[in-house]
Amino acid sequence: KYVFKMEMTCEGCSNAAKRVLGRIGVDDVVADLKEQKLFVTTDKSSKEVLETLQKTGKKVEMMN
Repeated sequence: KYVFKMEMTCEGCSNAAKRVLGRIGVDDVVADLKEQKLFVTTDKSSKEVLETLQKTGKKVEMMN
């Protein structure tokens, strides 16, 4: 399970993150818009998840 800090201003932002992660087979994603965090549970590497999230064009960083 990974936690990412991601610039998200609306549901559209969190949905974009879920959509790009879905393309690599990640479907367990919880977004906290208030805290600007994404909680991702997957067996993919943290690097692969981070690189995929960066494709949204939003500022994102790994927290754990």
